[in-house]
Amino acid sequence: MEMLSILRKWETIGILLAATVLVAVMAWSGFAIGIPRGTLGEPIETETRCFGRLLIDVPKGAQTVCDYKLMGSTVQTISGVNRSQYEQRVRSQQTKLLETPHTQGETLFVDRDDISANHVTLISWASAASRRIYDYREYQYLPEQQILYVWLGQGTANAASLESAREAQRRWSNRLQYRDSLEIPSTPGFCITCGFVATDAVHQEEMTVGFVIPGYPKVSVALNSFVTAYDMEARAFEKVDKLKRHGVQIIRNRKKNWQGSPAHELLIKYKVDGVWHYEFEWRASSKAHTAEQPFVSLSLHSDSRPPEDPNPSLAPREPLGQEDLLVIWDRLVSSIRPQVGEGSA
Repeated sequence: MEMLSILRKWETIGILLAATVLVAVMAWSGFAIGIPRGTLGEPIETETRCFGRLLIDVPKGAQTVCDYKLMGSTVQTISGVNRSQYEQRVRSQQTKLLETPHTQGETLFVDRDDISANHVTLISWASAASRRIYDYREYQYLPEQQILYVWLGQGTANAASLESAREAQRRWSNRLQYRDSLEIPSTPGFCITCGFVATDAVHQEEMTVGFVIPGYPKVSVALNSFVTAYDMEARAFEKVDKLKRHGVQIIRNRKKNWQGSPAHELLIKYKVDGVWHYEFEWRASSKAHTAEQPFVSLSLHSDSRPPEDPNPSLAPREPLGQEDLLVIWDRLVSSIRPQVGEGSA
């Protein structure tokens, strides 16, 4: 729909829309938002979660889908991996690379770097035609917790770059530690799924998180943050007048500060086939090369259709209306703060 594309035109990173819900009865910091009771029981509480370098209060038990990037590499967390499975996974990937031919001869496999028994990196060509870029697949294994972290990155294919990568991987080897999903680190660093990388240095880093909470799959929330190479201003949302001409109603359009940086939010609603749709957006300006003031954005999407209940014997639940969504939204925005620093406690 044109009005929706206008609103989202500014986005350079796709927002992770996870089917979410915010329950029929919900309390935020002990405050019930006034949705009728009777189908989901007592209000649920909030809990503080760490994502990247940010903290945010989410409904207790919220499921999340997360994407992380640190030092330019993405990371995947795999739970329930014993040592045999870890070693087999590394061998299998190495065999695959050794069996994949390169167009200029030999195979995609370049080298294997055994940093320790629990830390191995496989280096390969980025593609069958590439001679300029290396792929780095780095495995870090925590045997006690049976968790495997797989880092995927790239680098220039020359001796100096390869040596620099080897040194960096060894230097960072002991900075990764296990972290329970509810654990809030007391030292500077970067939270990933079931893990924490202790560092106060600035790196190329990014995180995107979608919240999934059983009960109202018509509501989806996404939080995104990344360190920028230059100051990035959270300018006022453009095309507001054009949005109005397309029948969009502006619920809120205002500036506000976040952690000393300018921030801006735009909340709109519009009708499609008689159904109200809500699009809430908030973003905060960044300062170049600072982990303390990254570019941050929060989004919420919902519509006014009643949620489908898996138990047909229960009375239909009312959809979340504008006032309920505003309470949820304001609680989310106000709870975003740095992982370490003022307001992080």
